[in-house]
Amino acid sequence: MPMKIQELFNVPNLKASIVSYFNVVKDISTPMDMASKKDFECGYNLLNDACFVSSPALYYGILQNAAIYFTNATAKEEQKRLLMAYLGLLICYAYLNEREAFIQIQNKVRNLTFKPTFWEKNGPDIKMTGTALLGILMTVASGGSAVMGAGLGAKGSTMVKEDAMKELEAKKEAFNALRDEISNLQLNFII
Repeated sequence: MPMKIQELFNVPNLKASIVSYFNVVKDISTPMDMASKKDFECGYNLLNDACFVSSPALYYGILQNAAIYFTNATAKEEQKRLLMAYLGLLICYAYLNEREAFIQIQNKVRNLTFKPTFWEKNGPDIKMTGTALLGILMTVASGGSAVMGAGLGAKGSTMVKEDAMKELEAKKEAFNALRDEISNLQLNFII
């Protein structure tokens, strides 16, 4: 059973919260685009570093830097990784005792909508067209009618599109569920 996001904020210390956050990020299983989205990874790594710091000044400095990276990541990430960037930012603000900033970020998260990527939105149509053309080519090459080939290709491509649309709807529902969970977090501790 997946971890509830609220549990990140019901733990006794930053280290336990960050370890739990890392587990949530791993559960998302979205491939990381290391070349263009380094801000998320930098914030993520700084949170890891904060687990091992005993100096309060260094601890707060690391959290402030992680917050900057997560803020930058919110402009570049999409879908669940966008939500994970906001969640990392919320962890930083919670342990920096920035309650107002925490609430402002929750309000931003509450207003997010799922935005499919180009391929998620257009891929099914591109595949449908390709499948129909393949059907025509194969039928004509074997001496059959182009109309018959188009019909064969269209049948297969319709199933591809329906499957893609179901998958996209499932991604949207998962995004909305995670967004709602993050936007309804209750801050149960103050440092």
